[in-house]
Order: sequence, then structure tokens, then C-alpha cells
Amino acid sequence: MTALTDHPDEISADAELDRVKGRNRVLLIVVVVLALVVAGLVVWVIYDAATEPDTGATASEIEQVMEDYRTAWDEQDPEAFGVLATDDVILHEYIYRAVDDGYTAQNFSFSGDRAASLVGSGWQIEHGDEAIVVGEGPWFVTVAETWVNEDTTNDGTANYVLVEQDGTLKVANAYWVGFEG
Repeated sequence: MTALTDHPDEISADAELDRVKGRNRVLLIVVVVLALVVAGLVVWVIYDAATEPDTGATASEIEQVMEDYRTAWDEQDPEAFGVLATDDVILHEYIYRAVDDGYTAQNFSFSGDRAASLVGSGWQIEHGDEAIVVGEGPWFVTVAETWVNEDTTNDGTANYVLVEQDGTLKVANAYWVGFEG
């Protein structure tokens, strides 16, 4: 036991300063290494997001097919649609209509020549914001769409499946889901 009159062993100020400096160096090294790791991860994420995989189709080619598809609808041109679609194309429509106590749902499917004849039925397509494209073949394109005819406006979302057929991108399937009115 130490009496109050006894003096503790003195620690040299230089030894204490060296101990603190050593600890601070270790902390500095840890902080620098962590900062470099975080910076590396950020660069990797940005690079990964900015590079597109080589899918065989460019974004501009996909955009052109979608623009030509809308033009075929707008001009009511079943022949132009036939060039843009596979022979076994299927168009699916799921529409929800308001009724007194909720909604009622209807779905329609049109394939092949019947799908092309739908193009001449008076409906026009208005696309919303920029399309989202996913895939490396087939490609999946999602876009907000409004279908309009003389007396009805239907808002919804369209999902297209594009495939490469004989070196040309074509629409194989189109799914539209939305609300009438």
C-alpha cells in the first residue's frame, strides 16, 4: 500500500510523448487505409454503373425500334407494325375499370395478324418518361404509356420484350397494364 507521503515513480515526459505519438500514427494509418478503401469502392460503383455490357444491341438501336413502334401505332400502319414485330408477336392488355364498389379487370391477348390489325383500330400511344431497358438479349423495355382513342384515355405501364431475329431487333411481346379513364 502507498502512503500519501510516498511519491509515485515518475514517468519521463519523453516516454509518454512517444507512446501517444505511436498511438496517433496507428490511428492515422487506419483512417488513411479506410479512406482509400471507401474511395476505391465508390470509384468501382461509379465505373460499374457507367459501363454497359456488350449486349449486341445499342441503346440507340433499341430506342429506334421503340420510336418506329410508336410511329406505326400513331400512323395506324399495320404493315409497318408487321416489320417491327415477330411473326408470333403477342400483345397483352390488362385494363382496370372503376365500378361502384371498386374495380373490374379485363384482359385481352392478340397474336400474329390479329395483333397487327389492332394497330389500325384507332388507338394511339403516348409515351411518358424515358424507357427503362434491361437485359442482354432478349431486352425488356418498360415505359409509362397512355393509350388514347376518340373518347377514352387509358393510363398505364407497358413492358416490351425485344428479340433479335435475323439480325434485326423486333417486338416479340408487349404487356400493357393500366386504368381506364
